[in-house]
Amino acid sequence: MSGKLISAICFKLFAIYFIVMAVVSIPSIWGLYATLPDLDKTPTLPAIVTAITLIVAWFITRKLWNLSNSVIEQFPDTDSPKPDLEEVLFSVLGVFFIISAVSQLSTSFIGIWSGTYASDPDIASYVTYLIGPSVELIAGIFLALRANGISYYLTKIRRAGV
Repeated sequence: MSGKLISAICFKLFAIYFIVMAVVSIPSIWGLYATLPDLDKTPTLPAIVTAITLIVAWFITRKLWNLSNSVIEQFPDTDSPKPDLEEVLFSVLGVFFIISAVSQLSTSFIGIWSGTYASDPDIASYVTYLIGPSVELIAGIFLALRANGISYYLTKIRRAGV
């Protein structure tokens, strides 16, 4: 089995993993909402979070599936490493960070909205719960959009012997 076929299979399995994890997280979104005592029990918030989760998961799944197809079409059948594959892997890592951060941010927003995380309305407490996922989201966006620049600088550092 060639390297490009293994890569294509891995991307397709990763796409299936994303959509399955999004579907599996839906009951936990509704369960978290049901355990919050201070909210009015209109299903607007969990419905919005569920819809956003499914839309983002579907988008990422489609991108990974198309990425798998492009690996098969574009890369030669040799086992030699290509710099383009490094860019693809940085992009996939960025997408993973984005998905992880979005899921953490949704949980943080629900907790902040319900007052679970802070007993008094102190802005510093709210910011504390949003810093980690926000940094992860920014890093994911940077990796996904600037993968070619990161790959270029890593290649330049490798050639310099560092």
